[in-house]
Amino acid sequence: LVDDEFRCESVPMFDCEVVQHSGYVSRPHAGLLTEPAWLSRYPSTDTNRNRARARWTYLHFLGLDIEKSAPRTTDAEALADTNNPTMKNPACTVCHERLDPVAGAYQNFGDSGHYRDQWGGRDSLSDSYKFPQNYGGEPGDTFYVEGDTWYRDMRSPGLNAELVSDHRFSLQWLGNALADDPRLPMATVKFWWPAIMGADVILAPENENDPDHSQRSRSFNTQQALFTRLAEKFIASNYRVRDLFAEIVMSDWFRVSAFRLEGEDRSIELATVGAGRLLSPEELDRKTEAVFGRRWGKGERPDKWSIEQRSHLKGESEVAISYGGINSFSIKTRARSLTALMSNVVEAQARELACQAVIWDMNLPPDKRKLFTAVDRHTSVNTVYSNSVNIESNEAATFQEYTLPTTIHSGSYTLSLGVDGECDRHGCDEVFVADVSAYYGGELVWRAEGEQFPYLSLQTWDGDYYVTGGRDAWMQRAWMRDVLLPLELRNGVDKLVIKAVGFDSKRSNTSVPLNVKINTLANFSTVEEGRLIAQQLESILSNSLGSALGNDSQLKDTLLEVLAARSVESVRYGEYFWSLPEGDCNTWALYSDLSDEERSYKEWDPNGMMRAWTNVFHIIMTHPGFIHDL
Repeated sequence: LVDDEFRCESVPMFDCEVVQHSGYVSRPHAGLLTEPAWLSRYPSTDTNRNRARARWTYLHFLGLDIEKSAPRTTDAEALADTNNPTMKNPACTVCHERLDPVAGAYQNFGDSGHYRDQWGGRDSLSDSYKFPQNYGGEPGDTFYVEGDTWYRDMRSPGLNAELVSDHRFSLQWLGNALADDPRLPMATVKFWWPAIMGADVILAPENENDPDHSQRSRSFNTQQALFTRLAEKFIASNYRVRDLFAEIVMSDWFRVSAFRLEGEDRSIELATVGAGRLLSPEELDRKTEAVFGRRWGKGERPDKWSIEQRSHLKGESEVAISYGGINSFSIKTRARSLTALMSNVVEAQARELACQAVIWDMNLPPDKRKLFTAVDRHTSVNTVYSNSVNIESNEAATFQEYTLPTTIHSGSYTLSLGVDGECDRHGCDEVFVADVSAYYGGELVWRAEGEQFPYLSLQTWDGDYYVTGGRDAWMQRAWMRDVLLPLELRNGVDKLVIKAVGFDSKRSNTSVPLNVKINTLANFSTVEEGRLIAQQLESILSNSLGSALGNDSQLKDTLLEVLAARSVESVRYGEYFWSLPEGDCNTWALYSDLSDEERSYKEWDPNGMMRAWTNVFHIIMTHPGFIHDL
C-alpha cells in the first residue's frame, strides 16, 4: 500500500526501523467469504479471474453445480471463436452469464486471497491485463482504466441479474444476497449431509433403461422429500445449523439399523439408509483417546515444539493419509469405505496401542483409572478362590502347616502359588513349599509334593527354579512366575493345607506372603471375580461400541471366552509381556524416564489377565462398530 506518512530510520545490521505510519487499512469482512482459509482453498489465476471461487460459491451456498447446469459441447467449430467467447459465444455464455458476475464479487481479493494485493493496494487485477506490453501484447491493448477494480471485458459483479452497488464492499453485498436466496436452506442441507451421513447426496437417475432405475428413482425422491422437510425446519429454527445437525441425526435415514425386506430387491434403494459412516483419521484418533485414554504414537510427555499432541493419525502424517485422510492439496477427498491399506492401519494401531492402553491404565491409582475401574491385574476371569498366607521365616528352616478353609466344588481346576515379595541386593524373598494337600470332609482328596512340582506343573521349568537341599521342597521366589499345578477334584475341597517355610531377603525372620489361587475355565461367570470382569467388559463395550453392540449379541460372550483362554495361555509363558512368543509391548513410549527394571514391573502380569485384556482391546479396536459411526 502507498503510505505518504510512512517513515523509517536506518538501524545497523537491519534495513530500517519503522518510526511512523498512517492509520490501519480497513479490510471489509463478509464472514466465510473473506476468510483466508476459504480464499486460499480456492485460489485464482490471471485467466481464471475468480471463476473457481464463483463455481464453489454456487455449489456450497446455493446447491448449483455450474459445470453440470448445461451440456458442454465438443464441437471444434463451435469452440473456435476467440473473440471474448465468455461474453459472446453461446456455447460459453450458457454458464458464464451466471458464473462471471459472482466471480466479480471477489474483485478485491487477489489470486492468493490477499486484499487488494497489487502495487499500491489499489486493486487485485492482474498485471497481464493492465500492462499487456509486458506479456507479449501491444501497448494500450487493454480495457483497463486507472481506478478500475474489475475487468471491463467481463460481466459486472452481481447475482441473479442484480448488480453490486459499491465495488468496495462487493463480497459483503454477495453475502447478503446469498443469505436472501431461497436456495440457501436446501443447499445447506446438501452441504452437511455427506459430512454427517458419510454418503454423497443421491443424484436423479438419468437412464430410464437402467434395470435399477425404479429403485434409484424412489431413493432420490424419498431423499429429496426429506431434504425439503429439513430445509423447512432449518428456516423455522432461524438458520441455526446446530438444530439442523440434530434433525439429520434424528431422521430415520440416520437412525435405522435394520430392515425387514419382503418381495422385490431393494438393496440399491436402501444402500445409504442407516449405513453408518467411516470415521476419519482425526475422528478415530480422538475416539481412541476418549475410550482407551491414549492416542496412537503419543508419548508420555507433550512435545514442546508443537502446540498440540502429536499422534500417527493426526494432521498430514503418512499414516493418516494412508487411512483415507486429506492434505487439502493433492488429496482433497476423504475415503468413504475401508480399503485393504486402511485395514492394515487399523490393525497396526490395535497391535501397538492395545497393550499400551492396558498397561497404562492398570498402573494408575484406582481412582484415576479410565478403563479398569472395577478390576486390577490380579482379578482373574477364572478365579474361584484367592487368598494370601504369611509364611513365617526362621533360621532353623522349620516347616509349618498353614490351613486355608475354602469351598470348591468338583471339577477341573488349576492351583497357582506365587510369592508377593521383593528383591534387593541381599537377594529375593523366598518360600519353600514341602507339599500342598486338599481335604474334603476330613479325607485327603489331592496332594502334591514340592519336589514333584517341576514335573506336575503346566509350565516348563529348568533346575534353577527349585532346590532340595535336604528340604525336599519347591522354592518360589519373588518376581518369579507363579507355579501352576493341575487340580482334578471329584468331590470338591473344603480345606487346603500348605506345608512351607519362608526366607525374607533381609534375613530378618519376618514372614513372606504367599498368594494362593484356584482357577477354572468352566462357569467362570458364577464366581465373584468373574462377575466383576463381566461387568467391566460390559462397561468397556458400551463406551467403545455403543449402539453397534446391539448388532453383535454374541460379542460379549466371545470376549469373555477370550479372556479366560488367553489368561491361562499367557501364564504358561511367564509373568511378563516379553514372555510371549509374539514379543514385547512398547512401554518405553509410556515410561521413557524409568529404568528397564521399573518398566518391567509395569508389565508384570502374574495371572495373564493384562495380556488377555490386550487381546480383548485388539478385537474392539478392529471391530467395524469402533471404526464407524453407526
